[in-house]
Amino acid sequence: MQRSPDPLGSCTECGTSLFDVDVLVAYETDDEREYYAECPDCRTVVHPR
Repeated sequence: MQRSPDPLGSCTECGTSLFDVDVLVAYETDDEREYYAECPDCRTVVHPR
């Protein structure tokens, strides 16, 4: 996965911005791409929003 300068979203626990490098799993739904990522600050696995 290429690193994007724009965040994918933020951690739902602490609010830290999440980037491509933080993604653990990426998958396609009917109309968009979804992610699970590990927050580099609080180390929680989250679904970025």
